[in-house]
Amino acid sequence: MNRRTAHAAAGFTFAELLVGSMLLSIIMAAVYGAFSANLIAWQSGEQDMEGFRDVRLASDLMRREAQSMIGGSQHLFEGEAGAVEFFVSAPPLFLGDGAGTRIMWLRYEMKDGALVRSEAPVRRPLPPPPPPEDEEARRRTVGAIDLGTKTEFPLVRDVTGFAIEYYWMPPPAPREPETPPRPVTPIVVRRSRQGLGLPQGMKVTLQVEDPRAPSGVTTFTNFIRFYGATTPVTETLLRELGAL
Repeated sequence: MNRRTAHAAAGFTFAELLVGSMLLSIIMAAVYGAFSANLIAWQSGEQDMEGFRDVRLASDLMRREAQSMIGGSQHLFEGEAGAVEFFVSAPPLFLGDGAGTRIMWLRYEMKDGALVRSEAPVRRPLPPPPPPEDEEARRRTVGAIDLGTKTEFPLVRDVTGFAIEYYWMPPPAPREPETPPRPVTPIVVRRSRQGLGLPQGMKVTLQVEDPRAPSGVTTFTNFIRFYGATTPVTETLLRELGAL
């Protein structure tokens, strides 16, 4: 038996085992570090998804309901910088009176650090539009709305800001058939009082506390386009909106 055969039969030396153990420790430390970093990133992403899930659900709900507005109720639409209310045909969140689609009054607003959705069933047919520019008739119309019990639902917590802008699109300028249309600049206002009608859309901005964000908050923007018969922009409406 030569020296090489005798060495192989004797196994590894202590120095070789020590070097092998050090190399294995370095590899295991690298693998653990990579796994730990991926695990932390995954947990952080899960926390973000869980924390903002309510925001996405509330935004989707608001869009669906705003686009389910009852035809003929455009004159009852009312919006301010921090709240909006309208009438829809949709299932209620409060199931005490039963499930199923019904005519409801809805209001979205920020209250006590939360985005709150209020609903109430409509117990009588909605009143028709009052004559134009008749303020007394408009007040009688509002008073004729018969609502049931109002119920509030906080949709999103830790809200620091809630703002709404209303978009009115003026008609395009007259042009020759061979002339391409020019871009139309929307009229953006922070208030749309009851009786003006239904704008073409609205922009909803929601700010939520986020300790991981540099500013401490995360901002979500939701553009909602209204379907159905929106109110055309006229010279009288422009004066009401303060655009003339």
